[in-house]
Amino acid sequence: MSAEDIQQLTAHLFRENSGKMVAVLSKIYGLHQLEAITDIVQDAFETAINKWKYGGLPQNPSAWLMTVAKNKAVNYFKRDSRLDRSETNENVAAQAEPSPVFLDGEIEDSQLRLLLTCCHPTFSMKNQVLLTLSILTGFRRNELANPLMMEEEAINKAVGRTKKHLRENIRILDSTSSLNSAERVAVVHTVLYLMFNEGYKSTGSADLINHDLCFEAIRLAKLLCERKTALVHETEALLAIMFFGLARFPARTSADGKIMTLEKQDRSLWDVRFIKEGDHYLDRSKKAAEISKYHIEAIVSSIHCHASDFKDTDWNQIYYLHEQLEKIEYSELGQLNKLVALSYIKGPSAVISQLEEIKQSGTLRNHYLLYALEGDLLARMNKPALAKRSFKRAYELSKNQVEQEFLNDRILEL
Repeated sequence: MSAEDIQQLTAHLFRENSGKMVAVLSKIYGLHQLEAITDIVQDAFETAINKWKYGGLPQNPSAWLMTVAKNKAVNYFKRDSRLDRSETNENVAAQAEPSPVFLDGEIEDSQLRLLLTCCHPTFSMKNQVLLTLSILTGFRRNELANPLMMEEEAINKAVGRTKKHLRENIRILDSTSSLNSAERVAVVHTVLYLMFNEGYKSTGSADLINHDLCFEAIRLAKLLCERKTALVHETEALLAIMFFGLARFPARTSADGKIMTLEKQDRSLWDVRFIKEGDHYLDRSKKAAEISKYHIEAIVSSIHCHASDFKDTDWNQIYYLHEQLEKIEYSELGQLNKLVALSYIKGPSAVISQLEEIKQSGTLRNHYLLYALEGDLLARMNKPALAKRSFKRAYELSKNQVEQEFLNDRILEL
């Protein structure tokens, strides 16, 4: 295996295992040691790159990483004179040799606890999201910037402030009270939603889809469902969104890796198993006392998945649902989706002025999707010169190579 292959494998394993490793070690040594533990986990992956490059892969890379991380943690805390043994889990504090095996249930419970703990009300919503994503998923800063609609520099400053707040209020994180509150779970939903969406349209990647992130988001959401946490029916609606999106993965890119728009996708490639799974969770979610934004988005996704072809799409129903979504949570990206629906009901010329109003508001001024939609509307209005200008601006703002190739193709078509 080449050095490049090793790098790619460790990147995949980091996505798949780093959150689990941090969660288990945090349960063992206490959440007040979180900063040291994240460093230890990072060091374990650096060790893997160096060892595997020359010694080859172990039979079970994930188990190897977990064992190395736990060994490093034991050695670190033995050396660290600052460790307060009274605050460490008694069973593990006296443990001289780490067990190489972690039970699945232990890992899942630890990860769920850490997931909920990161959403502590002492942090702002933004910092709860940043903390959870950075600890449990290994998001890179450029990956966080796009889904959170923040500049990378602002992300760096926010993460720095959050780490400072952690150091100053570290013992708060050890509190297990109200871990299962609706307030905490609502933030977890936001995090998992962002995680799946970033995987669905990967930022700063040569690929359009980051499957690791999508499947990790689904795994954590299913964990919430299985543990019957608060807002379980919202979790089910969120899972429905994810499975409906997952079903369309095989058709979202062509054989040569180019983007296929919803209109051009070969629907015979859509995975019926995942559509049925989405239907299952959507049906379960209907037991909720109140409808959430996830319920509405799941119904929109269901309409797309059950339309026999693009022309059969019920755009009137989708437009109505986006209007209802606005009443629950307004967002300018949501406005773009509503305008897409309206453009297929009344035509592109009926919505171009509304798009201009969104552009002038400022929030989406530097978001490529606004200009990509503008370019599409202008192309449908047979205004190629103006459409080219919009597509070029979208190309400049996009951070994904596959999307840039798609936008360039649109320019060349005009």
